[in-house]
Amino acid sequence: MFERSKMAALWPEFGDAEIYPDVLLEAWREEAYAVLLESRWGKRRDFGAMLYCAHFMALARKAAASATGGASVEGIRTNKSVGPLSVGYDVASVTNQGAAFWNTTSYGIQFFTMLKGAAAGGLYLPSPSAGVPWAG
Repeated sequence: MFERSKMAALWPEFGDAEIYPDVLLEAWREEAYAVLLESRWGKRRDFGAMLYCAHFMALARKAAASATGGASVEGIRTNKSVGPLSVGYDVASVTNQGAAFWNTTSYGIQFFTMLKGAAAGGLYLPSPSAGVPWAG
């Protein structure tokens, strides 16, 4: 299992145990290792687990900072207006189609990209010299 120090080296915001308490990290780390099978993730499991934790911890922080105490759920904001000023972003170019809520944090976007690779499984292509009828 990864240590907080390694996660904080990659993403310094997660080094602050007052903002992201140990109990929160431990809960999501335990969940990550329960669902991310070593047989699928191999050497990338720790990094995937860190992204998994970062995603859920960022969402928890956002919910805690919400004026409604975490009761509201938001998607990706694409437009914001204040007075006569307005800004919008094209998020389609940086999000994963079909990733749903994984697209709500940058950590989730990275995690989902890795997840697609881990879920792809192996592929065997025999050579024509293998003597199998479908190989040519």
